[in-house]
Amino acid sequence: MEWGNAFNGFMYMTKETVKDILQVLLGSVLFAISLNIFLIPVQVYSAGFMGIAQLLRDFITVCSGMQFPFDIAGIINFLLNILIFLFAFHYVSRRFAVMTLLTIAVQSLMLSLIPVQRELLLQDPLVAVIVGSVLCAIGTVMIFNGKGSGGGIDVIGIYLSQSNKGSVGSIYMLVNTSVYLLCLLFYDFQTAVYSMIHSTLLSFAVDRIHKRNIEVELMIFTENSALLRQRLLAYSERGITCWNGFGAYTKAEKEILLSVVTRDQMQNMVKLIQTTDPEAFVIVSSQIQVYGNFRKQIV
Repeated sequence: MEWGNAFNGFMYMTKETVKDILQVLLGSVLFAISLNIFLIPVQVYSAGFMGIAQLLRDFITVCSGMQFPFDIAGIINFLLNILIFLFAFHYVSRRFAVMTLLTIAVQSLMLSLIPVQRELLLQDPLVAVIVGSVLCAIGTVMIFNGKGSGGGIDVIGIYLSQSNKGSVGSIYMLVNTSVYLLCLLFYDFQTAVYSMIHSTLLSFAVDRIHKRNIEVELMIFTENSALLRQRLLAYSERGITCWNGFGAYTKAEKEILLSVVTRDQMQNMVKLIQTTDPEAFVIVSSQIQVYGNFRKQIV
């Protein structure tokens, strides 16, 4: 019954759902292009489950002696993610699990259909790694913005971020270090170094582009606090701290509201504030660091 409800929800799609699906589809295509056109031709191995899938592909090819007409890494990645999909369905959210399944399916299909570039499109391998990593980051962020993920460590990381049950970085470090040590063991030093450069650039770019990873502070001065608090809480589901003050010049009493939200929430919240109280004064601070009980809403 749960499975039926999860998939039936997509039969009555809103504009927002259609937008999310389009972002997931386009992001998955960009991800496949970045790998098959730019990264795989220079022997770059991805991080996470995709890197494991690439290593397993090489192992199967060597042991079987077979040459497949297409890259089977995408299919292996799909099979590796079946248990991850079930985990996401039960412990993250059903909608997120379905979007993740769609992402992995499209990525696997595109990785099989898009031929691996046999000759370098860019003569400098390092430039190819940089271009491929940027394209991969854009595709990954589009998938996240569409409320999906590429499966694997992403799902575990999102679960830990939302539940505050552990360190995401330690899991990424463990899996990625294992992948790159195997690259160093079975391949050459250049392959391992380029793969690590790709992983570093990808992580850096995703953190800078993905708005749900960035927190901002809203400080609001208003005389219509009751209605404004109600609407802001309903929209963002973020805590708000309130205190009373008054204008030094006008002596008029004000209520000051303080909340920390993500950057993708900020624009709509400012519009909501201006609609509810056109006289409200709003300060947005972007260069902040947040510690403690702040629940990340990555998807």
